[in-house]
Amino acid sequence: MEARNEEMSFERLFKPKNVLIYDAKPKISFFVDGFIRQGYNLENLYLVSTKVEELLGIKCVKSVDDVPVDSIDLVILSVRRDDLIKELSDLLSRKTIKFIHIFTAGTGEFDEKGAIIEKEIKEILNAYPLTRSIGPNCMGLYCPQGNIAYYSSFPTENENR
Repeated sequence: MEARNEEMSFERLFKPKNVLIYDAKPKISFFVDGFIRQGYNLENLYLVSTKVEELLGIKCVKSVDDVPVDSIDLVILSVRRDDLIKELSDLLSRKTIKFIHIFTAGTGEFDEKGAIIEKEIKEILNAYPLTRSIGPNCMGLYCPQGNIAYYSSFPTENENR
């Protein structure tokens, strides 16, 4: 029962031991900047990009296969809508992913094609019952205790104490 509780816990979402940003690029550098400002352990922040070699001083790798861990607590997926299904399937087939944040917009809220894509996302995720998702078209997470923020201007401490 204890293993099942660990599988269902949100601990790794709000306090991830490692994070992968997929298709890292300058346009979404605010994610990286948020992790830097929050004091996240950058040794556990992995950036995959075929476009740039580094982003805000953090080295990017070209493929998810170059990421040195098999299990990832949180993936931030930021790809074009037309690439979403292929990239999501590919990621899930190559790594064990606990949580995936789908930043990509233009799905069910946008048009009929987007609604079809959103349905396909659900079908793919159903094949991976231990992976949970937020999004698509979701801005991101903010948890000062876990040193994560999707934007650098958010406070680094919980002000509700």
